[in-house]
Amino acid sequence: MEQVHRKRKASKSKPEDAFNSLSDNVITNILDRLPLEKAVRTAILSRNWRCKWAMLTQLIFDKGFFEYVRGLVGYKRFDEKCISRLLLHVNGPITKFVLCIPDNIVLDVEDINHWVLFLSRKGINELSMINMHENALKLPTSSFSLLNLKHLKLRNCYLHPAPIDCGFPNI
Repeated sequence: MEQVHRKRKASKSKPEDAFNSLSDNVITNILDRLPLEKAVRTAILSRNWRCKWAMLTQLIFDKGFFEYVRGLVGYKRFDEKCISRLLLHVNGPITKFVLCIPDNIVLDVEDINHWVLFLSRKGINELSMINMHENALKLPTSSFSLLNLKHLKLRNCYLHPAPIDCGFPNI
């Protein structure tokens, strides 16, 4: 007896993908809970996820982030341009920004000034600057333009007194 093998035609409808059907709010909430370097790495999951990390609302540049970047092939020293590049890709508002500068990493003060100015346009609510170096870090006067700021944490950083009629109205 001969068996007849029939070929099945592939279904034209794609199977339902649970991750791709999530709303942007849910995805952002999930990504905000991941360490920054892992949230960015979700771009490799699929074509649909390539730019999802750019919806992050919380950016935390901590010791783990700096160690991860230093461990990448080709990085002999930390390049602060990677933080600038990450910031330029973020689409929406940034509610929380944490910069914890380890004592073995040297950042250019001008770059930090540009980051603060950038954050002032992103509606930031919470800012933490933690400097682990011996010398205090002078923050720019553009820090006073962070009008939506509700929480400010500074460690080994300083600001010159605010000009008259300037300051942080929500703190």
